[in-house]
Amino acid sequence: MNDLKIVIRGGGDTGTAVAWYLFKANFKKIVILEKKKPSSIRREVCFSSAIYENEKIIEGVKAVKCENFIKFQKKNYIPVIIDEQGEFLKRKKIDVLVDAILSKRKPRNYNLEKFFIIGLGPEFIPKINCHVAIETYRGHNLGKIYFSGAPVGPTGIPGEIGGYREERLLKAPIDGEIKVFKKIGDFLKKGDIIAKIKDCEILAKIDGILRGIVKDGLYVYKNQKIGDIDPRGIKDYCFTISDRSRCIAGAVLLAILNKFG
Repeated sequence: MNDLKIVIRGGGDTGTAVAWYLFKANFKKIVILEKKKPSSIRREVCFSSAIYENEKIIEGVKAVKCENFIKFQKKNYIPVIIDEQGEFLKRKKIDVLVDAILSKRKPRNYNLEKFFIIGLGPEFIPKINCHVAIETYRGHNLGKIYFSGAPVGPTGIPGEIGGYREERLLKAPIDGEIKVFKKIGDFLKKGDIIAKIKDCEILAKIDGILRGIVKDGLYVYKNQKIGDIDPRGIKDYCFTISDRSRCIAGAVLLAILNKFG
């Protein structure tokens, strides 16, 4: 079973947690597909950062940027390749696909006959566009595995952390290239200037620690989520996988064991 060929679409914090869990469970034939310019926010715990940095080590597991359409081989790292359209899925024989893009838009229609598909989050419906869906919304059902039914749809309401919801999120006020002044892990006071897009300043709405911010120089769009302030103020949380992502990753591992174990 550990020879399963597994592809994870999306190397953000959730996709990274999935890859980390599977790698630690001795699944070593894993590939992450990413965009040319990832817009991950929690970059210190995202394997997508390897696209910019060539490699990224998170809690002892390394991901390395590789050329497209590499061979599935057991490695001591997780390959990350640029493949926005999923061409890798057409050219390689794979066993498991985990869609961890967590898009608010309708997900792709995959061929259910080709490989075992695990969809994370809203809009994934077993037997329609995946075999198994996982709940990603914070709450009682977080990490629930759906063999029928479906996860909660987009609510537009951020999960609560430290008593805050909307206030802890940073969103782009306009389209444009972002200039970031603060680093992930920096402590913030309400009113601090975190970044700027053209002449628009992006200010901290609460006290806390900057848990995530998109890469400096990235082109962003109005209302796009670009950052995250953690009111708990614990620096270690910026550099370790979150409780939410660990819960989802554990559910993915369980779903794979249920299918192939």
